[in-house]
Amino acid sequence: MSRHNTSPWGIGVMKLFSAVLAGLMLVGTLAISNAKATVIYEQGPSGTKNTNAATSDGKAFNSNFERTAFDDFRLSSASTVTSLTWMGKVFPSTTFEIGFYAHSGSRPASTPLFQITLDPVITQDSDFSFVYHYEADLGAGLFLEADTRYWLSITDVSDDLRVWGWLADQGGSSLSRNNNGVFSNSNLNLFFSLNSNPVAVPEPATLSLFGLGLIGLSAAGLRRRNSMASRMSARDHFRCI
Repeated sequence: MSRHNTSPWGIGVMKLFSAVLAGLMLVGTLAISNAKATVIYEQGPSGTKNTNAATSDGKAFNSNFERTAFDDFRLSSASTVTSLTWMGKVFPSTTFEIGFYAHSGSRPASTPLFQITLDPVITQDSDFSFVYHYEADLGAGLFLEADTRYWLSITDVSDDLRVWGWLADQGGSSLSRNNNGVFSNSNLNLFFSLNSNPVAVPEPATLSLFGLGLIGLSAAGLRRRNSMASRMSARDHFRCI
């Protein structure tokens, strides 16, 4: 009966390969954990959060309240928007429609560049019980050019009887569109921030440690192979005597 035995050298190579694979997985895990979202644009309250709110509700109890709020922005550098946060009044049933639009004339273009309906993470403000913070992930997101005027819309599309308001300060350039498609100036500065998740890249120190580990593993493997070769040579020598 034949029997296949793995040589010590083969076992050493398999161990070395396993160690390298484990190291690569560790570096990938560290890289992902070190990647943090970067705020690429922000409009926040200049003072208190107890401010005005722009009605932005697509399913209000009265059609006269059904409208969508828009605010414009420009990025200082080209980026991919992958998540956003905003602030509002009145707790909704959690479903929102987010839209990004190119600029056309004096208002948003008729067709969005990107649109998604989602349920954001909602937390109550620590200072004002009627103020809420919202956070939403946009998945792969949307790439936007630098120094280009865009528009953002956030509309509550929950099926409830409350009218949701997007928190804002005075003195902005926001617009409001009613359910008949007619735009009007609301002159508010709506509160929101746009974020981008960077590509996960290992830190230099992590790469250096991993490289040293590989060198050590390679050296250990080489020593084992040389030792094995010496023992085999000595064994063959004694057989010939």
